[in-house]
Amino acid sequence: MKIIISFLVAILLLTGSLFAQANFTAKPGAIINCADFGIRMDKINPYFGLDVAWLTVSYSEDEVSDYESYYYENYYRHKSKDSYDLDGSALLFVPHFGVKYYFNDDFSAGNVIPYLKGCFFFTIPSVSAEWTEIDEDWYYYEEGEPPEYYYEEDKEKLEGKEKDLVNDILSFWGLELAFGSEYFFSDKFSLGGEFGMRMLFNSVEYSEDDEWSSGDPGDPYYEHESDVWENEVSATFKLTFASVSLNYYF
Repeated sequence: MKIIISFLVAILLLTGSLFAQANFTAKPGAIINCADFGIRMDKINPYFGLDVAWLTVSYSEDEVSDYESYYYENYYRHKSKDSYDLDGSALLFVPHFGVKYYFNDDFSAGNVIPYLKGCFFFTIPSVSAEWTEIDEDWYYYEEGEPPEYYYEEDKEKLEGKEKDLVNDILSFWGLELAFGSEYFFSDKFSLGGEFGMRMLFNSVEYSEDDEWSSGDPGDPYYEHESDVWENEVSATFKLTFASVSLNYYF
């Protein structure tokens, strides 16, 4: 994928240096495809950009238990505290590539030029998470005497199949189709507005297997069982949008 992106960017820059005019577009308030660089070649304007999103998650849970009993002259008390803390983060890189087609190639001041636009984008996620479990116990056998204290701490990181599953859930691709127009204040600056639809697609596959046996093959009593679970979920999300853009042509 990195080779493909580098190749497309190189073609865009080389083409622009030979035939056309580079431009930069910014969309204030846009959540996705908020800025890009393009190369205008007459009525055709291919462009590319990169959005970045961050997500952090923090969760904490504490459970405290206190049990006390008297049995004749015997005293017993058990206090415990179980703590669970989770800290996770996800970094999403969202590159996008598109083409804008103008219905007019007279980009002089005072002109309003309509256009059609198509865009392809996808996500490259980077996920990390760590959780800590702490178990504390106090055992009292004599009232008023110091207890026996036990402490156990267990730390784990998100890895293996679980990490692959989270990455798959956050890995989606999408298409954007829009119609808009630009008003040119000069041959360098324009104000644009557009209306369109974004479509997001995702498909997640997950499988697990389990196997157990009792005894050995050939024994009078022998059992063996193997199970395989396969899950697949596909989702499509579509939404309309409207945006305003500021465009600068080098």
